[in-house]
Amino acid sequence: PDYKIEGNFSNGQLEGRGKMRTADGHLLEGQFQKGVFIKGKATLPNGITAMGVFKNQALHGPGRVTHPN
Repeated sequence: PDYKIEGNFSNGQLEGRGKMRTADGHLLEGQFQKGVFIKGKATLPNGITAMGVFKNQALHGPGRVTHPN
């Protein structure tokens, strides 16, 4: 497959704590709900990390973004 998923599954979808690495190099670590990343740490291929609550694949509300340099 083009991605790697670790964690608990419910009805074939990642549910609760888990980790997902996408084919393009994104790493999502934290809480998933019905297969959707909702809270935790996202590491982008360029090394930028974003931590917080996510909605529609973007930080939503308070969070922290860290650049590698």
